[in-house]
Amino acid sequence: MELIGSGRAADIFDIGNGRVLRRSRVGENYENEAKVMEWVRAHGVAVPEVFDVDGDGLVMQRLHGQTLLTTLRAKPWTAWQIGAALGALHRRLDDVPVPQWLIDMKEPIESVTPGSGSRSGSAVGVVHLDLHPDNVMLHDGVPFLIDWTNGRAAPRALDVATSWLILGKLGRSTKRGERLIEGGVRRTMIKAMLRANDRRAAHAQLPATIRWRLNDRKNLPAEQAALHHWLDKLTS
Repeated sequence: MELIGSGRAADIFDIGNGRVLRRSRVGENYENEAKVMEWVRAHGVAVPEVFDVDGDGLVMQRLHGQTLLTTLRAKPWTAWQIGAALGALHRRLDDVPVPQWLIDMKEPIESVTPGSGSRSGSAVGVVHLDLHPDNVMLHDGVPFLIDWTNGRAAPRALDVATSWLILGKLGRSTKRGERLIEGGVRRTMIKAMLRANDRRAAHAQLPATIRWRLNDRKNLPAEQAALHHWLDKLTS
């Protein structure tokens, strides 16, 4: 068993036969995440196949390729194409039906009721809530959506708004020169992503997703300040 990666709270091991084991270091239970992944995969969304789950251990298909973030860093001129790919993934999630068990699974961010997947911005659907370039991996040329920790039922426009928020305000460089270049790349991705989705509906959900994201302890102080500032502008 070979360690091939480590994240904020888990380690990834290659266990052979095209499979990896994700093992939590903080005792996180992956049962719900596995169930969401299996559901969206069964409805046509490209996610790693789940082979087994046992509490804090999740055995999945190993993907070979690189994330869209790696591509973006090497080729920043692909920002439009990458933003369009994010938008297409959101559109694909629009069509996934929402089972009652998903609604009951986690504390909702907003009040939700059963739905059947819709392109209406206010419609409830399956949401990822962390859809950004580092969570999309190209495998055999297909963009796979990974890391379903936040998966649940919520308004689909909230998912688009969360991507907008992440691209616009989180994980930005602290160096002024880099920020100026990075800002243009991020704005291009946001514009491309929103072209394929309901911008007005997503904008209406920005306050809700900002409030939710403000509870994330992993935010840096500068990010917290930026979120508070944007929330004040949106609600004043």
